[in-house]
Amino acid sequence: MRDYRIALVEYGAGLLQLMHPQIGAGVANQSDVFEDVYGRVERSLPLILGVLYDENPEAASRGIVEAHRGTNPGTQPIRGKYKSTYYNALSRDPKLRSSSFWFAHDMIYLYSIEDTCERFYKPEFTDAHREQLFAETLELYRRYGLRMDWAPSDYESALKMRQDAFDHDLQMTDAAKHGLDLLVTGKLGKPLEVKHWMWDHVGASMRARILDIGRITTLGAVPTDVRERFDIPWSDNDQATLDKVEKFVKNAWQVVPVSLRITEQSHAGYTREGLNIRSDRQPKPQSRMLNIGRVTAVGAIPPALRKRYEIPWSEADQTKLRGIRTSVRNAVSFGVL
Repeated sequence: MRDYRIALVEYGAGLLQLMHPQIGAGVANQSDVFEDVYGRVERSLPLILGVLYDENPEAASRGIVEAHRGTNPGTQPIRGKYKSTYYNALSRDPKLRSSSFWFAHDMIYLYSIEDTCERFYKPEFTDAHREQLFAETLELYRRYGLRMDWAPSDYESALKMRQDAFDHDLQMTDAAKHGLDLLVTGKLGKPLEVKHWMWDHVGASMRARILDIGRITTLGAVPTDVRERFDIPWSDNDQATLDKVEKFVKNAWQVVPVSLRITEQSHAGYTREGLNIRSDRQPKPQSRMLNIGRVTAVGAIPPALRKRYEIPWSEADQTKLRGIRTSVRNAVSFGVL
């Protein structure tokens, strides 16, 4: 969760959370989701990232539980009744296949990170990575101090519990329907991850395109069987656009400056611990940009002239040039350029 690529998945995971009957009821009854759909995300995100990057992550985890229990200043217990649905964030409804707390935890950490890595990262996400991610997700859950029998014991059990929840628990709650309606009609407004200075300096057509790509990436993170069961609009053109976005992000993300791709809390955590933010050992963005400039410039010289004047050019350069051209074509095709 250290960089903003997870935003391409997290809103879809958030929609799935709202479709859990207890979570949807609690959000509808005790938040201002119908007036400020982004408010819950803005309030929750620092807490979620704090579990990973704060100086005292154990305390951050306890703070989340205390906020749901209503013992933190300015908070109230997350329990009550919304229409015909009783909810309690810190208990489990025996009629449901997944407790609300584990389901929310799964969607935030395990499901979102796994889906982001599989679709928007270039390195292959292996079975070993999945097992490691589950182990780390379970450790984060342990810090809450809640009952461990509400959580799955291994990765395969986590997949089964999640699918059972998708198949049997999910409903089109009022909160989920409200968010979905705003998403489909393009009325959500500026995404949280888009800087104000960027949003203020693009035209209406580009804003509409950004919102449409947000719709596609959000709904693309919802499993196909869930979209079909709840008649969530999705077309072949949406899927084609999503495929292009995934390919573009994989190829282009490595040249985005670190200041624009790393969240503030993760940056602070890495800096505090003396860790290298570029732990993937990628070249610095400035060096990568200079290399792209060299490849595109030299690649424009006819091969015969490169050979005659002994201008350095390798197979790796040719491969890089093909990748650059593909990325640019993909960006143009879905309106980024």
